[in-house]
Amino acid sequence: MQPTQLTRNLTREHNTVYSIHGQRHLQIKIPVTMGTLDTWAMVDSGATGNFVSERFVCKNQIRKTQKAHPYHIGNADGTPNKGNNGGVTHKASIWMKYKTFEGLIIWDIATISSAAIILGKPWLRQANPSIDWETRTVRIGTNTVRSSDEISTLAQIGIPAEYAEYKEMFRERADQDALPEHQTWDYEIPIVPGKNPEKQLIYPISEAKLEVLQKYIDENKAKGFIQESTTPVGYPILFVQKDGT
Repeated sequence: MQPTQLTRNLTREHNTVYSIHGQRHLQIKIPVTMGTLDTWAMVDSGATGNFVSERFVCKNQIRKTQKAHPYHIGNADGTPNKGNNGGVTHKASIWMKYKTFEGLIIWDIATISSAAIILGKPWLRQANPSIDWETRTVRIGTNTVRSSDEISTLAQIGIPAEYAEYKEMFRERADQDALPEHQTWDYEIPIVPGKNPEKQLIYPISEAKLEVLQKYIDENKAKGFIQESTTPVGYPILFVQKDGT
């Protein structure tokens, strides 16, 4: 039996998670990216929350935290769900992307089997997608959807929730994008008054090091990081060998 209702621990208020075979409301399966993982999610018109399966959380080693107000899951016939004694006690913070929607979402962790991810009313209200239930398509506007009170203070997989606002700092950059823009306080190495830079004698290096050096020069000239010049100053190149080379 699949879980279809949530029964709150204190008030016993019934909240539908999803129905068996879509008999009570409509469902559409869509591809989403959870953090850095590509997977599938079930859009459910009757789900009162956003849910992620316990199995998905454990498999991907996603950090979870305890809910301040846990509640119980019940089956369609009113019997308690056997997963975690029928209780939803933890939540997970995961960054989700679907087309132009991108946001940090708090997911309640539940024992569910038909879908690892369930997108319910909180996501439907926030993203406000255009859904064609006949063709089973979900469209999102051209603007990126941001977090709200219901979709907030969360963390992408691998990034703790408390650092979510600094997620750009964790993004890998390459070439020119990896360097900061020039500023008025760019670092300068001043020369000691009365001292002149030295010119070291030319010395031989191995063929392997010469090949590495030439490759480094060619790549950085192409990127614009270095340029040819004439100078009386000369210093040796330091080679730092990588592990296993």
